[in-house]
Amino acid sequence: MLTALRNAAAALGFHQMMAVTGDPANTASIGLHSALSFRYIGAAQNISFKFGCQLDIVYMQRRYRTDLTMVSASRHHSA
Repeated sequence: MLTALRNAAAALGFHQMMAVTGDPANTASIGLHSALSFRYIGAAQNISFKFGCQLDIVYMQRRYRTDLTMVSASRHHSA
């Protein structure tokens, strides 16, 4: 199902896709996303709560388009 979703996003011209895993110990989910060209981009510490424990959240990203120019957020805000 994730492969179909990834392929649909690419076909529709999406720029990127994000994955959020609610437990860094979930190596199966992280491995699956890595196998589908998602890369680790960071984590938020102690932001999730599961089975009575605080957990980190793992963020992964899959870029589809490299032809777009990224614009800094600071260019959109006036002082």
